Amino acid sequence: MSTANDRAVLNMILNPMLPNEPFDPNGNPNPTDPCENLPRFSECRELEKIGIQLAEEEKFDDAIEKFNAAIEICPLNPHPYNNRAQAYRLQNKIEGLLKVKFIITFCKI
Repeated sequence: MSTANDRAVLNMILNPMLPNEPFDPNGNPNPTDPCENLPRFSECRELEKIGIQLAEEEKFDDAIEKFNAAIEICPLNPHPYNNRAQAYRLQNKIEGLLKVKFIITFCKI
């Protein structure tokens, strides 16, 4: 039998281009995302969804532009950073991934 954590990890592995949904270790199916209270989060999420759709269509450069726009609107939201990193990974653009590593290392969110 799998735990809620197991299901969340599998979902991230099997669906890396989908937005990460917030995880509740108690198995609550509708946890709230702590980022929802950030300024302009809704706009950021909409741009991120468009970027994901573009990435699914293998329009990675366009997807990265949407993720960058989402990051500009709401820089404290980690979701578009993750999705942008996935788009870079799918393009084998190592320099983009290094930028993400720099942000993670030196940015305190």
